[in-house]
Amino acid sequence: MNINRLMVMNTEILTDEDLFMQNYDKMPEERKKKIDRFKFHKDQRLSLGAGILLKKGLDDLGLEDEKIAYSKNGKPFIQDKSDVFFNISHSESMAVCAFSDRPVGVDIEKSVDFDELMVTQIFNSGEVKQSLSKYKDKSAGYTFLWTVKESFVKYLGIGLELSPKNICVDIGSEICVSCKGIDCANLHFYTIETGNYVLTVCSEYESFTDRVEWINKFSCRKRGSWSWRRKPCVRYIL
Repeated sequence: MNINRLMVMNTEILTDEDLFMQNYDKMPEERKKKIDRFKFHKDQRLSLGAGILLKKGLDDLGLEDEKIAYSKNGKPFIQDKSDVFFNISHSESMAVCAFSDRPVGVDIEKSVDFDELMVTQIFNSGEVKQSLSKYKDKSAGYTFLWTVKESFVKYLGIGLELSPKNICVDIGSEICVSCKGIDCANLHFYTIETGNYVLTVCSEYESFTDRVEWINKFSCRKRGSWSWRRKPCVRYIL
């Protein structure tokens, strides 16, 4: 059963202290401990935002009491559940959570400048050439490439074991990835841009979803459960 779902939240709404505490109180103890470990409010908001999205997705699937476990490389998964997968990412003020019935990886990044040393350490010459031909803004192009590589690594769940330079991205008519020793034939990449952020999902679905769900300040205040504002997103065909 296809349960693909992509949820995004701008955690700036959690600068409202009352709103922050209302949602913090709904979190399981493990998530509260994660939030409390952060020193800066920005990081606490990101962790809470991720928790809100994860809890909403699990609740809607009837999995509110399921235990989250972690692989040896730190990828979270639902214990004793082999048909529901999720992945979380956050950057600057944005948090995102993807759900699927198959393994999934997601990455969101705010567009940043890459110095030349970073570029040579992360990308190969072919990727740089393709990126510069597709994007007028070098930073946006490099950020896009990075989200593809990062979502791929998170799909695999292997953490820092794989160097980004060993992942080869082709952004011709569609996004393709190759990596020595890994079968990438059935993997697909779904990318959207919102403001100056780039978000990429790596999954086994050719079309992951046609919508992204945004949570807003008012839905966050609703008692009992969160309501959601659905907003169509754009699929960028490169």
